[in-house]
Amino acid sequence: MGSGFSKQKKQMKAFQDQMSKMQDEMRKLEVTGSASNLVEITLTGNHEVKKVKVDPSCIDPSAPDALEDLIYTALQDVLKKVDDAVEVPGMPGFGF
Repeated sequence: MGSGFSKQKKQMKAFQDQMSKMQDEMRKLEVTGSASNLVEITLTGNHEVKKVKVDPSCIDPSAPDALEDLIYTALQDVLKKVDDAVEVPGMPGFGF
């Protein structure tokens, strides 16, 4: 009976080690999304914002909604890319 528990304990430790490694990889992962190359947003695999770049040509003080739309589109793009990059194979929707 003790050997079965020992085996489960080893399997759990291996699983925890694998999860820790995946979390480290996600922290290091950087993905960039964009909107017409006018706005770029870079996130880590943990959804931490690393960089936001705005092309000055798209800044029009009389039309802030245009820039807002570009930011929204770039953010949606990068979030999808991060989710695709960190999805666990065989487990759709189970990302970190």
